Amino acid sequence: MSRADVPLQLRRERRRGGVVLHASGDVDLATVTLLAENLTAAETVAKPPAPVILVLSEITFFGVVGLSALVEHTQRCARQHTPLRVVADQYAVLRPMQLTGLRDTLNLHHTLAHAMHTPV
Repeated sequence: MSRADVPLQLRRERRRGGVVLHASGDVDLATVTLLAENLTAAETVAKPPAPVILVLSEITFFGVVGLSALVEHTQRCARQHTPLRVVADQYAVLRPMQLTGLRDTLNLHHTLAHAMHTPV
């Protein structure tokens, strides 16, 4: 199976007590559960107040179910004192956030470096 055949791929790495989750492909009804499960796992591993950082720079489609998952996990992370930071820099992700008004609600960053160095 080639990378193009897999609708969503996720890769997790630990950094300074936090977790960086890299996502590529599509986030839609068929893949949102995989995203949510990986976010939950990352939240479990992160050591507060270190962040969970979700990098969406390689996402080609981001449906409303993905936005719902981000809101849910942002709230969960806040309760655990582990901020969820979202890295997105392309239209496929930013446009749905803008249309729903969530762009200002989510902890959004344009680069991983910026998300890593934002004070907790």
